[in-house]
Amino acid sequence: MSHAPSLHAARLYAILDTGYSQPNDWPELTRQLLAGGVGAIQIRAKKSSLPEIESWAQELQPLLHQAQVPLIINDHPELAGRLRADYCHVGQDDLSVAEARERSLGCRIGKSTHSLAQALTAQEEGADYIGFGPLFATPTKPDYTPIGLETSLK
Repeated sequence: MSHAPSLHAARLYAILDTGYSQPNDWPELTRQLLAGGVGAIQIRAKKSSLPEIESWAQELQPLLHQAQVPLIINDHPELAGRLRADYCHVGQDDLSVAEARERSLGCRIGKSTHSLAQALTAQEEGADYIGFGPLFATPTKPDYTPIGLETSLK
């Protein structure tokens, strides 16, 4: 994997999602995000083919590498490993952390969680980071009830 900084240094985690933006706009969006201080960029393309995602990621990798910002591939650990991405992110309905790590040939793995119980389970599985949400309603996750800002992880 590359030598990008860990997510601990990230103050802003951006998701380039085909549900919100066109991949041909991603290089310019990435430049703008980098100029704005983004600390990590995830590619999320739920309805796209692996060759498409791979092409988009390869186009962004030099920008992210130069800025020492981690690349995160959503859902596809084999692709993350092949690209030598910094992280792979998996959801609750996807693979376990261990299986994703194995398929990615050792990538660091993040896991989506939607409750304290899921967050604790992801921690026990050895997730390198945990995503918690969605905080607000989002058209890309219409089946998820927003957690809101009041939800506590205590």
